[in-house]
Amino acid sequence: MHIISHTQFFNFMKKLFIPALFSILLAIGCSKSDDNDTAKLTSWVVSSYQSTTVKVTDTNPFDGYTFEFNDPNEFVIHRPNGSSETAKWAIDSNSGLAVFVMDNASAPVDLIIGDWQVVSQTATELKLQRQDAPSTVVEESAAIVFTQQ
Repeated sequence: MHIISHTQFFNFMKKLFIPALFSILLAIGCSKSDDNDTAKLTSWVVSSYQSTTVKVTDTNPFDGYTFEFNDPNEFVIHRPNGSSETAKWAIDSNSGLAVFVMDNASAPVDLIIGDWQVVSQTATELKLQRQDAPSTVVEESAAIVFTQQ
């Protein structure tokens, strides 16, 4: 039988304790992060809206509004008064169309609802040109630019 001293026992425990502590800290530090949730909550603004009735020099009807393009195809509209509502959106990469759908959309959100041609799309900007026929709400020749905040 081999008898170890207190110093040997302490050194042995220290050798076991430090790697075990490091492993625990590493496991805690590498836990699942919320990076994807943060990315989904990215806010966008309408940096430009032009139509046959809204000119470059006019006030942007979407001042104070922010938007979220979330999955699965959820489009969240945050109004300046703090309220929000949800619509649906999709981009068809084959046709280059962006479609926004919402029942009973109120002004000015009703200006966004419909079919839009994607003019350009980057990680921080989405430029769209109106594609559907004009109606009492939809304006022909409208263009909108969403910019990431």
